[in-house]
Amino acid sequence: MQKLILTIGLWVLFSNQMCHGQKYLHEFLVGYGPFARQQVLDDLVTNYFKSIFNRPLPRPVLSNSYAITYRYQPRRRIAIGATFNIATGGDYKSTRIETTGDYKYTSVVIAFETKFIYKQRSHLTLYGVTGLGGLLVREKDRRIPQGDLKTYGWPTCQVTPFGIRLGKQFAAFAEVGYGYKGILNAGLSTSF
Repeated sequence: MQKLILTIGLWVLFSNQMCHGQKYLHEFLVGYGPFARQQVLDDLVTNYFKSIFNRPLPRPVLSNSYAITYRYQPRRRIAIGATFNIATGGDYKSTRIETTGDYKYTSVVIAFETKFIYKQRSHLTLYGVTGLGGLLVREKDRRIPQGDLKTYGWPTCQVTPFGIRLGKQFAAFAEVGYGYKGILNAGLSTSF
């Protein structure tokens, strides 16, 4: 299985047949996203079971997200890539049973993404993005002077139904979605 994945990956990276003469197959993005929510999958499970048992839904803890993304476009309408994301935030933490403590946290996300291009013109691209990856969170309870540090991991995702990129080689972009990059993720990108 590993050999198959490696073979497909090398074929996608080094095949010149896929985008016939298209320039700018590689894209590098740096973005900022307010109101990020890394624990998206945890929210779905928690909210599902709380709604079944008529419990109040927890208030989500949101943060600021900083992301670096690389994408490769092997086909005219699809790009694949990876993102590295750091988020910081703090709020009251809601567990499955109760609200406990005033927490400050930092999280790191590494995820694989697929970009679906809806419309592409010379200086305008409309697209959507889906992403799935892993999350590592380090949180501290601010009420305890010694700092009760906890570290845990969790799967996470990003769903971005709408993104816009303005520019050709150097561009600005904005994406609207939900997940580890935030409700609105905006920044600069370059294609090469």
